Amino acid sequence: MKITKRDFLKISGLAALTALTALTGSSCPSSVGLPIRDPNVKTDVLEIDYGIRKMNVGVWYNPDFSGERPFILSSHGLGASTIDLGSANNALANKGIVVLAPDHEDVSTSLTTNMLKDYSDSQEFKDTAEQFGGIEYYVRTALFSSQLDSIIEGKDARGFNFNILINLFLNAFDQIRTIPDYENYQPMDVLDLLKKSFTGDIEDNRVNDIFGGAFYDSRMKDLSNLIDFSTGANQMGNNPSFRNAFDEKFKDALKVDANKIGVMGYSIGGGAVFEILGAGDVCNGNIYYDSRIGPAVSIGPNIALNHKENFPGINNNMLIIIGDGDYLIKGVARRQPMLGGRGEVVVYGNTGHTTFSDTACTPINAILVNMLSQFSDDGNCDSHSLVAPSSHEIMGMFFEREFGLKSAKETDLINYAMSQRPVVRYATSEPIVKSEFETAFPEYAGQI
Repeated sequence: MKITKRDFLKISGLAALTALTALTGSSCPSSVGLPIRDPNVKTDVLEIDYGIRKMNVGVWYNPDFSGERPFILSSHGLGASTIDLGSANNALANKGIVVLAPDHEDVSTSLTTNMLKDYSDSQEFKDTAEQFGGIEYYVRTALFSSQLDSIIEGKDARGFNFNILINLFLNAFDQIRTIPDYENYQPMDVLDLLKKSFTGDIEDNRVNDIFGGAFYDSRMKDLSNLIDFSTGANQMGNNPSFRNAFDEKFKDALKVDANKIGVMGYSIGGGAVFEILGAGDVCNGNIYYDSRIGPAVSIGPNIALNHKENFPGINNNMLIIIGDGDYLIKGVARRQPMLGGRGEVVVYGNTGHTTFSDTACTPINAILVNMLSQFSDDGNCDSHSLVAPSSHEIMGMFFEREFGLKSAKETDLINYAMSQRPVVRYATSEPIVKSEFETAFPEYAGQI
């Protein structure tokens, strides 16, 4: 039986990226090859069961630090795994922070078991999984590709089978068609609606609640339950014995501070950051908000798939990192001003959506990313080795400041970011002004 890349990542766990590097050797692109393993950082796996969910959580920490430490939840991109932000997790661990990265379920939670089984037996499903190394990789690639416009317009987009998306998200598509004004929408129309909802090109809370439920529901439960089981709490109601799985695993060797909790997410995980801070309003109730979380970093987020009226109520200090070639930047320009000065923004030049993903930019996957047309948003893995060290340092500065690990002026982070030019194209701690943004990014003029 042939093992897909997704299976390989699952089987190999936290060592997978090291193995991939060793396997590819000198055939790797010279621009890719950041060390995923760090000699100063230890990794482990925490196993947490809640309800019918069995969740594996990657743990990153530097044993040279002592006492209770701040910890952050790290939420990966769609279809990836706990190691998606592995090198960033290393960098934060070296700042004295414990990183907990749950391995979310994504595509499989959008379907009923019977739907998944019946459709996974089809040849088109098998062919697509074979080409992309796993169906979840395909979904993430299709939804965030710069070729998405070509798919929607019916133009040639090499390698994509749109029927896969239709079937995988059939439940959400059917729900959309029950909304007045959308009854006659065809699958291509719904995909276009999804893309525009990601960026705020269309603002319809009825739509956002359906898509938000499909993308965020299982992630939000993972993150809040992870806090419960790491601190001996029972806010979610799944830990009635107040079990502390973290203490059971690490005893006195590693302690976390339940009063210093942060969150970090990439792509769908970046959108989930805003959801858990209070931007969502699924089922007419803000059910995902978790007040225990403090500072937050959102990387390449689908920031607008929520309720914009809730943004002014987000009181957390935030850092948003994105590439100038990522179409999701339009959503950042629209929503960041609503945070009332609590959202610092750093935009990297010649950088696309996949640049920040260690999963996409492993040596093997980077070859695909840089060769296949569907991965062709600006930058991508060609800029990974330039962007990653800078972005990791900026994330570290942010969390050090917010957790009080290091004294710093409020202006230090943006000043450091601007010192990284031309790798960094734009940085601000002020609310984004539309006219100024369009001057800085003329390629988006008239689109905000």
